[in-house]
Formats: sequence, structure tokens, C-alpha cells
Amino acid sequence: MVKGGDLVAVMPGHYAGFTLDDRADAGDEHYIHFKALGNPGEVVIDAPTSTDAKWMIVFSAAHHVIVEGFNIAGANEPGQPPSGPRAGILINGDFPLTGKLAHHIAFIGNFSHHHERWGLHSTDSHTVLLQDNLFAFSAMEHGAYVSDGSDDYVIRRNVFFGSNASGLQCNVDAVSSLEKIKDLPELAGLGAYRPTRKVALALINKANEKF
Repeated sequence: MVKGGDLVAVMPGHYAGFTLDDRADAGDEHYIHFKALGNPGEVVIDAPTSTDAKWMIVFSAAHHVIVEGFNIAGANEPGQPPSGPRAGILINGDFPLTGKLAHHIAFIGNFSHHHERWGLHSTDSHTVLLQDNLFAFSAMEHGAYVSDGSDDYVIRRNVFFGSNASGLQCNVDAVSSLEKIKDLPELAGLGAYRPTRKVALALINKANEKF
């Protein structure tokens, strides 16, 4: 129900997560701001979004969003098999479906912990701020994982602690993931995809013309 410029102030308690898609009325001076009230940790997201049980918060081609102060609690216990949602938050352009990137997102002062793979994962996104968060106890992989077509990030004053692999993993590039854009019907006609530099450049050039 939210629209650009809204403040969603959340009282202490336990909640399921949510999914936010592209809202045309969100923009500069009109951010959508999700803000936890009460003492730190009192607003708990401990169930996945209704749209996808693998994630708690999903930004699907969303933009101009602030998420501040939430306790995003996974279900994994030390020494036990991984359980619960795959990750706390997904920032994703969902490019094959939308032809867009997620952008202008601020994730500030949150505690994302005890997830199967990541406290935060992002693909196909740009202009993102990760500030003053604690990412901890990812059972299989990283505290936060910024990847595949993500660019123009500011990552500062975060704490990464106790995850199975990296605290922060970054493998980023300035364009959308080739593995995703190659499947777009608008880019048909290149023939069989082969992971060579020549084919990759042709695919990127054609994608830039279309998008």
C-alpha cells in the first residue's frame, strides 16, 4: 500500500517480512522509509515475506527506499543443520522480468543474523548505502554478499561477525549479470550463448541498446 514519501513506523513486536516492487511515485525527496520504533532490537522480523519463503525482505526493482533499525532474525542455531529463510534481505533488480535495476536504497542500523546463507544479498542494483548495520552468524556463507551487476555502493561503519565464510563478500561489475540478461526474450538472436569475451561484449552492447 505504500507510496513515495511514506513513513512506515513499526511498533515493537514480531512480524513477517515484506516485498516491495517498483513504485513510480518514489523518487528524490520522496523516499519510502520503513523505521523501527522502540529500543534497539525490539522490532523483530522473524518470518519470511509472503511472496517467497527464501527471503525476509525483498526489494524487486524497488528504488528510493530506507530500512532502519530492524532486528531481522533467522532461525539457524550453531551446530545445527541450516534452517529458515535463505537470507535476511534481497536487493534485486529481477532484471529478466523487469528490465530494471534496484537503486537508491539505504539499509541503516539493522541487525541481520542467523540466516542460512546471507544477512543481505544483492544483485543488479546501484546507488546503495549499507551503514551502521550488524551482520552476524550466517550458517553457510557470508554476513553480506554484494554481487552480479551491483555498482556504486557505499558500505561503511558496519560490523561483520561470526559467519561461516566472509563477513563481507563483494564481486561486483558495472552491468547486469550476463547469466540473467542472456535469457531475456528481447535479446534473442545472438545464437547459442558461449562464455567468451566476444559473445559477452555483443550481448552487453545489444542490452544497452534495448535498455
